[in-house]
Amino acid sequence: HFVEAIKRRIELLKGLSLENLEKAKAEIELTPGAGELVQTMKANGAVTMLISGGLSIFTDHVRQLIGFDKAKGNDFEMVDNKLTGRLIEPVINKDAKLESFKLFAATNHISSADTIAVGDGANDIPMLLEAGTAIAFHAKPIVNETIDLSIKYSDLTALLYIQGYRSSDFV
Repeated sequence: HFVEAIKRRIELLKGLSLENLEKAKAEIELTPGAGELVQTMKANGAVTMLISGGLSIFTDHVRQLIGFDKAKGNDFEMVDNKLTGRLIEPVINKDAKLESFKLFAATNHISSADTIAVGDGANDIPMLLEAGTAIAFHAKPIVNETIDLSIKYSDLTALLYIQGYRSSDFV
């Protein structure tokens, strides 16, 4: 369902210029606590990855803003600086998220038990189930029903508290 839905959404963007995407990118609002989360973890030796079913132009931008080590999102086809309305395979769906998560951990010599995954949608569930610590963050009901640890009211700094950091440790 996800793959068909995102393909339909990209089809609706056919003809949109790269300039319009750049304007949209400039409007991105970061999830509160995201910068503190990633920077504090990195200052303490962690490696981080953003995996999203969204578009790579946006995930790459967020990676640069916050400091993720890697980002993975969906790529789209462009001709003459305009979207054609087609996604470039492979589509980042639940299976691709899981595989990206596992590959990133393996590449960085991190055991599954030492990983943390955060997600909000059904397409995050396989990745969350693979992680040593899985956290549903402002998630859909199906995710909250599947994952034991859920953050419903706080910002992303709650993930630092879960790891044992104090607010005085935040970067």
